[in-house]
Amino acid sequence: MAAIATTAAAAAAAAFGSSAAPSAVHVSYVLDYGGGIAAIANAEQVQVWSVFGGVPELLLSCDLPGVGILRILEGSQLAVLVGNATVAGFGRDTFQLFNVRQQRLMDQRVLEADILGVELSKTRLVVALEARIHVFELPKSRHLLTIEKTPDPRGVFCFAQRGHPFVCYSCSEARQGDVAAFDLDKGSVERVITAHDTPVVALGITASGRSIATASENGKLIRVFDVASGQLQRVFRRGQQASIVFGLYFDAEARFLAVVTSRRTIHVFRLESPSEPRITDRMWRAITAEESSFATVHDQEGVDARVAFDAGRLVVITSTGWIRT
Repeated sequence: MAAIATTAAAAAAAAFGSSAAPSAVHVSYVLDYGGGIAAIANAEQVQVWSVFGGVPELLLSCDLPGVGILRILEGSQLAVLVGNATVAGFGRDTFQLFNVRQQRLMDQRVLEADILGVELSKTRLVVALEARIHVFELPKSRHLLTIEKTPDPRGVFCFAQRGHPFVCYSCSEARQGDVAAFDLDKGSVERVITAHDTPVVALGITASGRSIATASENGKLIRVFDVASGQLQRVFRRGQQASIVFGLYFDAEARFLAVVTSRRTIHVFRLESPSEPRITDRMWRAITAEESSFATVHDQEGVDARVAFDAGRLVVITSTGWIRT
């Protein structure tokens, strides 16, 4: 297994747009055709980069002003764009389906409230509002269902691009710190997981949709659960001091977990391999011995980073528009 780089500029660094990188509003990263594809939106443009072999290369640039949230679909030309209210008719309540290769608008929808997050697979688009989650069929963007939930101003949720179609989201109907796992195939909540004692501020899901990582307001402990059973699998200690967790990112094989925090650090935790102890042993160890990260990346360019694992490398795209591997 290739070693993961433990410094932010170990292999390469590329500026978004120019040497004076403009502020990036939102980024998206997927593994695509043997390498990584990064899409970055700033105030005026959307740019798509390849990160093959750790060397970023600009593929295309589109003049698309006013983008506040961006997601690109793995193995596809499809992107979802959410407005930031700086362009007339493209507010925070509006999303667009856009073909980035053809630079063609495919569809546009205006919802009843501001959109706080979007995720998509080849067949579904999931859009999070404060008190609802809407699910649409792709590529026609036909509305499938609405999930009513307790209001969450952060809109915290996760959805796997592949694997079982669980939508997991923060809920506080019974108690703070709960996470609901909604099964899109069944159209109902499969399980409510008691994750923390305080509200959940970040969720991450494995590519298979089998496990989720959770972080609460103080950000000291990261917990990993089996989605279907709700069983606790691992507990990781991020640090002794409180910190806001911006994102939780698994690698494609669920071997590593990256945690992005407000302290300009990215902690990397190692998950067990199949050759290690059975679930009962892992459960005992998770409850009695919280584990620390084996690698930490210090990022000075921006704290709200998007992180992905790519062929043994840790790819970091910062909020100021830098791609680092």
